[in-house]
Amino acid sequence: MSMVQRLDAADALPGAVELRARTYELLRLEPGCAVIDVGCGAGLAVAELSSLGFPAVGVDLSAEMVEEARRRSPDRDFLIGSAYALPVDGGFAGHRAGKVFHELADPEAALAEARRVLVPGGRIVVSGPGWEALVIDSSYPALTREIARGFRRLLTGNGFVRCRSRA
Repeated sequence: MSMVQRLDAADALPGAVELRARTYELLRLEPGCAVIDVGCGAGLAVAELSSLGFPAVGVDLSAEMVEEARRRSPDRDFLIGSAYALPVDGGFAGHRAGKVFHELADPEAALAEARRVLVPGGRIVVSGPGWEALVIDSSYPALTREIARGFRRLLTGNGFVRCRSRA
């Protein structure tokens, strides 16, 4: 099974559609505001955000993924690039990264890059595995919780503030 096939399968899992939609809600974008989707894969979120009226740019490290995204949505903007050095100048009201930050060797550098491309007051929404759910059978639940808390501290320590959900 190819990586594209695995992503398509994951996107079809129960809850995946709802999770993507929730990340869009949490961006709290005003109509017409630009958003960057980091780790865009085959471009599903970019296509969905664009259909909602938000100019969206997808960035992925994999040339294969960007090629597939362009094939699926030729009228959308997809770029090859890294979360550490996004190939854009900035001006984004939203920065979305699904299934990315838990894979990064230096998430602080990626957060600095997110800050660079966001307009003042712009929002970042990071989604990924539910760490506590992934290790529910762990003999170390306190350590598991500390890992999750550590990621929240990483965000706030790099100047991002936690906003309470409106829902």
